[in-house]
Amino acid sequence: MVFGFGEDKADLVLEKTSFSAGEIIRGRLVLNISKPKKGRSVRVVLFGQKTQTEWRYDFSSKHSKPHTAVTKIYEFEIELDKEKEYSGNYAYDFEIAVPQSADARKQFESKIENTLQQYDNTPVGGIFRAAAGIGKAAMHPPRTDWFLEGKLDVPGGFDVSKKVQIQILQT
Repeated sequence: MVFGFGEDKADLVLEKTSFSAGEIIRGRLVLNISKPKKGRSVRVVLFGQKTQTEWRYDFSSKHSKPHTAVTKIYEFEIELDKEKEYSGNYAYDFEIAVPQSADARKQFESKIENTLQQYDNTPVGGIFRAAAGIGKAAMHPPRTDWFLEGKLDVPGGFDVSKKVQIQILQT
């Protein structure tokens, strides 16, 4: 092993990988620690991230170019074990609830609509609505990806972790 990589292992075992809003995710985090290692904590994190692509005009090249931004939209963490020295095999069962509202596209569109409503009865309201229509056409609807990550947090070292992508179905 080069520089000790690959000696320790984490695995996330889930009952399934597709969930509905409000459903409970049940699983097990399994850690195999080959040599004694001081750990800050063992945690499981459910997080969602929104990927939004929009076209921006680049004045230097005089062309539009896509710009992609990734934003964390949700994060919930549970601690499964405290600070101590870890060595050997560990298994932690956990349950995490999927958020009730997990649809980033609806949240994105309602945010734009709420902003526009503030200007509807003003002289510039029509201009903002027209600009928003053009802007929405130039932006792709956001894509939301959901992940579950289990890890042993190692201060000053490499965490022992496993991340899996899950699907949250929109109802």
